[in-house]
Amino acid sequence: MKKSRLFIANIVLACVFVLFFIISLSIVLLMRSSFRVAEEMYANYDWYGELYGYDYDYGNDSISDYEKEVYEMPVLKDASVELIGRELLGQTAYEGYQYYSVKVSVYNGGSEYLIPDYLDIRCEGDSDDDVYHEYPVTGEDEDWGNSFYYANMRVLPSCQTGEVELFVQLKDGLKGFSLVLDRSFQTGDTQTLEISLE
Repeated sequence: MKKSRLFIANIVLACVFVLFFIISLSIVLLMRSSFRVAEEMYANYDWYGELYGYDYDYGNDSISDYEKEVYEMPVLKDASVELIGRELLGQTAYEGYQYYSVKVSVYNGGSEYLIPDYLDIRCEGDSDDDVYHEYPVTGEDEDWGNSFYYANMRVLPSCQTGEVELFVQLKDGLKGFSLVLDRSFQTGDTQTLEISLE
């Protein structure tokens, strides 16, 4: 009995499909075995040492590189001080102290953006009780689960100057104080700016 052309075409297509399936399966098995051989051969190979040198401490150096770009490069340019008084957002200053707003101009000389509110800037007097730092409630508490919080954070782009505002209580009769910026967590590099109240 003579077979129809459609039946023969189906047989040919099925054979082609089986042939391609066998070829694909062989390629997959060959690749898996090659990866297995490569893993066994290079399991103990020190790629970081080969790329960066065998004395490269990539655990600490990577942090240091990041800190150099982001934290070691901010520079205090100048600051202005404004007397607020005894009351700030419903809070009363300690006896013998008044609230001040300290606006600090910061230049970002690094290659990455900075988050000004996260810079480690503090005010210091000659005595431990000359300055008290204040963090008044502004209604903008950190909400780590809210993506809009991150979207609305202030950033200071590379090679730009921005402003950071601090609220402090200063002792009555204080002649001046120091603004101290910690620029590196690891090296202890700091910058100090002397502020006169006279």
